[in-house]
Amino acid sequence: MMCDCIAVKLAHNGWSVSYTRKQICILKGSSYRIPGNKENDCTLRFTGLRMSDSAEYRFRLRTILGGKFAGTPVLLTVTDVLLELDPTSVSEGESAILRCRTKCTLGPNTAFIWYKNGQPIPNNYPYSNRLYQNPVSNDDAGSYSCAVDGHDDLHSPEVTLRVRYKPKSTSASVSPSGKIVEGSSVTLTCNSDANPPVQNYTWLKRNVTSPKASGPSYTITKISSEDNGEYYCEARNILGGENSRELFIWLLSEINYHTIYTYFILKGFVITVVECKLHVVVNKAMFLNE
Repeated sequence: MMCDCIAVKLAHNGWSVSYTRKQICILKGSSYRIPGNKENDCTLRFTGLRMSDSAEYRFRLRTILGGKFAGTPVLLTVTDVLLELDPTSVSEGESAILRCRTKCTLGPNTAFIWYKNGQPIPNNYPYSNRLYQNPVSNDDAGSYSCAVDGHDDLHSPEVTLRVRYKPKSTSASVSPSGKIVEGSSVTLTCNSDANPPVQNYTWLKRNVTSPKASGPSYTITKISSEDNGEYYCEARNILGGENSRELFIWLLSEINYHTIYTYFILKGFVITVVECKLHVVVNKAMFLNE
């Protein structure tokens, strides 16, 4: 801060100090000057303002006759940029409001710039101090900040918008995949995206009333033809649930095929009968995602 001189005037009741403004609001880090009159360039200059510079300022005049004169003080308020989020956590489909503000009024036409994850939000017209998210989707989740237009170097502290949503993209998979020998083990795994995280996984089999298992994975030991069917999982949190698509499991048990082929061979007047027996064994499991 630097003070060049003071501005005074002679009123009908004697000397006094006058100011062009009684209250001043300025952003942290800025420079400002309180100008004097045109006859005497009495100007108070501030550079690199800090929050601690907020205070009352006044000129005091001393005359050679010992008089002391001081006017009503000037209130200087140094402000940073603040960001408020209401509410801080929402569910998909609800609304959220972000409000950018300063501790004092900078001016009647102050414009603001909005940022998400450090990048300016495009098409933010008309540079309002409020940003509405309605309805909120999972894509709106992230860290937000704001700044006064023309002071892009002074961002507000970031606030994080957290979006809750029920399970989505729920899927079921099988391991190992491919052909499985009867009597071996098969593991089914359920995956889902949710916030808050999935609390309960349930495994179900179509046309079977009771659940087969709970948890993100379900192991079928010593698989047999009795395990044939359509399996799916349900993922659920406090906001709701979602089912995966069905996973078809079909085990072909051992089947013996005995086929007899009879051939008649004519050789002159002699007829020879030849029999050939073909033995085929099928033993496999087939997994198919629909």
